[in-house]
Amino acid sequence: MADVTVGILCSSPEGSASLRDLVNATGLAVVQLEVHEYCVAAGDRSARRFTESTPAVILVDMDDQNLALQSLRILHSALPATWLFVSGDGADTQAIIESMRAGAREFLPKPLTGKALQQALGRYISEKHKETEAKTAGKLYCVTSAKAGAGATSIAVNLAVALASAAEVKVALLDLTSAFSDVAAFLNLRPKFTIEQALASSSRLDSALLDSYTSSAYGVSILPGVASFDPGRTLPVAELARVLQVAAETYHYCICDFPVFSGKESFQLASQISTAILVAVTPDLPSLWRTEQLVRFLEGGECVDRVRLIVNRSRSADEIRDTEIQQAVKHPVFWKLPGDDASCTEAVNSGKPVVLLNGSELARSYRELAQELTGVVLPDKRRSFFKLFS
Repeated sequence: MADVTVGILCSSPEGSASLRDLVNATGLAVVQLEVHEYCVAAGDRSARRFTESTPAVILVDMDDQNLALQSLRILHSALPATWLFVSGDGADTQAIIESMRAGAREFLPKPLTGKALQQALGRYISEKHKETEAKTAGKLYCVTSAKAGAGATSIAVNLAVALASAAEVKVALLDLTSAFSDVAAFLNLRPKFTIEQALASSSRLDSALLDSYTSSAYGVSILPGVASFDPGRTLPVAELARVLQVAAETYHYCICDFPVFSGKESFQLASQISTAILVAVTPDLPSLWRTEQLVRFLEGGECVDRVRLIVNRSRSADEIRDTEIQQAVKHPVFWKLPGDDASCTEAVNSGKPVVLLNGSELARSYRELAQELTGVVLPDKRRSFFKLFS
């Protein structure tokens, strides 16, 4: 790709010169024009200068927050294909959110460094390469359960972390709950963004913007669920469809923690586009009764063939056996995860998934399940351990 053309919007000539030097120093871009007056209306002199030159990227200095946000909205409307970078106070979370809502693709904290700008331009170039290449969509796995407390979130978290241990595999974990973000709590995260920002930005969502909303932990890009409690809330279907589409285009594997109470239409959408639907069930009568109802619902949506029944907290002393589970649910058991209350409790309290916490049978079973589902060959943890002594 040829050098990226950049336009600079900065009210200070000195500040504009400093930004120009940073752009030139990256070796990735050239400054096409510099404007020293914020845009105050569509079609004004400043806006026209940008629309006439159509730079690939416009770097906006947020010296005056209100005028900068107004300029972003005007420029995004006039040049929807142009990427808008903003340089502002990185500690001002509200400014970051408002900038993204106004159309910004990148928020670069002040004082702006050459490294930060180079990385942002690198993401732009990478995204443009992706758009010109024929690419295969990633696989999406929906993890759910018919009864609360069956362990769907634990399964989703550990599968994602297990897959992320494979070389050159990009994994996302999406918390699609409409009430509370259990995934963030399981991993002890304090995220800046949640799925709410991704849904609100669905009309302009792409791989770079979606990835910017995620938090990274254990090699997984995590998009937490909603932050506030609202029992009646459901996820908007059209916006959710766009988020899942972009996620599949961005990551090799997307693991979705999706409770059944998140709304009928949203749940149908996620289940219909999933490569497989993992339904967690525990060996007790209430869980079996509800799971049978869920499987019948999925059968009506013509996706029951993709249901993978996961028996969680299985023990040799269980009164209800595999054959009885299959008879009750009328669907074959795909996998059994052994019960290990001590490891699970330790994992939740430490914020570290079971697959990384110890070498227990449960950790091994999670890794084998990940391989069986996806075909991805994961590194042998035991071999790595013994290499320490070789």
